Amino acid sequence: TICFLHAYRNPVHERQAKAVLQEAFPELYVSVSSEIWPQQREYERALLTVMNAYVGGALERYFAALEREVAREGLSCEPMSTKSNGGVMSVRSASRLPVQTLLSGPASGVRGAMFVGKLAGASQLITFDLGGTSADIAVVNGKVPYATENKVADFPMIMPVVDITSIGAGGGSVAWTDAEGVLKVGPHSAGADPGPAAYDRGGQDATLTDAYLVAGLLDPGAFLGGRMPLRADRARAALERLATRLRMSAAEAADAVIRVATANMYAELLPLMARAGADAEAFALVPYGGAGPTHAFLLAAEVGIRRVVVPLQPGTLCALGCLIADVQGDFIRTVPASADGLSDSDLAALYRGLTEEARGWLAAQSAPARRVTLHYGADMRYHGQSFETPVAAGTAEPASVSRLHAAFHDQYRQVY
Repeated sequence: TICFLHAYRNPVHERQAKAVLQEAFPELYVSVSSEIWPQQREYERALLTVMNAYVGGALERYFAALEREVAREGLSCEPMSTKSNGGVMSVRSASRLPVQTLLSGPASGVRGAMFVGKLAGASQLITFDLGGTSADIAVVNGKVPYATENKVADFPMIMPVVDITSIGAGGGSVAWTDAEGVLKVGPHSAGADPGPAAYDRGGQDATLTDAYLVAGLLDPGAFLGGRMPLRADRARAALERLATRLRMSAAEAADAVIRVATANMYAELLPLMARAGADAEAFALVPYGGAGPTHAFLLAAEVGIRRVVVPLQPGTLCALGCLIADVQGDFIRTVPASADGLSDSDLAALYRGLTEEARGWLAAQSAPARRVTLHYGADMRYHGQSFETPVAAGTAEPASVSRLHAAFHDQYRQVY
């Protein structure tokens, strides 16, 4: 990993260091910060570059093998990879910038949910992806929500990604009691192996899936289309052990587990909706993932959402999102200058350079583009502030600094 302090402004020394390393160690996967995301913040930029290097070698080999296999099978299609911004790119681009794929699964799910919502005549959506270990939630108000301050584990992600909040509440989330005897659900998960007690693979802890089964929300004989029968007796035994600590019956414990899980989801969703200025009654809930539709109506009733749109194939909605996604790239330049000290000609030259970079990247994707749309913007802040406010400038290059200036003031007032 190579990250120099001011490489966002001048990448020459980083490129020289990369050349030296590649000459000395030809097989080494080298990750360079100015190629990953040339933004001013050196700590966040270094983290991104380390993440890229950490997975880069393995993914480079994987994508190379995938391309060979596609060619050997005689397929004429170009292999593509999903991205954290909800788009796709060629696998060659993904080999160079695998960090862009980190949150691509959940991002593709939001794309798929928007597609289903559009078919149902709904553009204001709460997307709700409930899997085995977590619930991923996004608030969609007519367009894909983006953020540049997300986290992977405890590490900040400053690249644009679909704005998704993940909470530790999934079908495999373990129900337990704390030192005071208060019931908790998650964030620890039984996972898929051994999984919930009902899977009969050695799991002993009561999970949300076991609670669904004991409460009658799951048909033990119809799970996975009947290919994986669930053991209701195992689920009940696990819940009885929990119920003893709670001084209630197994059925009451199952109901309590479901209620606590719903409360966890509610506690995360409410501030999300407040930040987006979303009125629950105007939004439809789109549940997907393995357990999304099972829990959706409980969450909708708690939050006050009046409409739930369940996809025909909720377990494959992320895959649908991959199929309907556009080729999409993000490009950035850091300009250490005040708006007052930047001329219109400087601004025009800056955007021309970014436009050329974007078009060059698109041409290298080997994907025929029916229509190309360029979206311009700027991340701006007042003097003395540490974090920027993103300002969208539309599909035409911003003609003047003063226009961006005014748009920033408007956006700042709207956000704060």
